[in-house]
Amino acid sequence: MTVPVLPVQLIRSVTRRLAVSAAATQSPFTGTQQVQDWGGAWWEYDLEMGIMQGRNGRLMSAFLAALRGPVGTFLLTDPSIYNGTGVGTPLVNGAGQTGQTLITDGWS
Repeated sequence: MTVPVLPVQLIRSVTRRLAVSAAATQSPFTGTQQVQDWGGAWWEYDLEMGIMQGRNGRLMSAFLAALRGPVGTFLLTDPSIYNGTGVGTPLVNGAGQTGQTLITDGWS
C-alpha cells in the first residue's frame, strides 16, 4: 500500500512549530514552579491553501479520497525546508551515545 503524498504545489503558506512534551505547575502558596520534561516532541503544521478549481481541485479531491477518512495517513514534504542532495558519507561517530545529540562524521 502506498502512502498518499500531499501535493505541496497547492499549499499557499506553511506555519511550523515544535510541540514539546513538558508540563509546568506553579504553587499558589510559594510561587515556585516544577517542570516535568517527558522527553517527547513533535512538529505541528498549519497549512493554508487557496481556492482550487479545475485540475488543482481534482488533484486535491483525489488526495483526500485516498486518505479514506480518519484511518488514512499521508506524507508531508515541508516546502519550507530545502531538501538538497546529501554530500559525503555520514556515519555515527561513537557507540553508546545518549541524550539529545548525535555525533556524526563523514560529511563533505
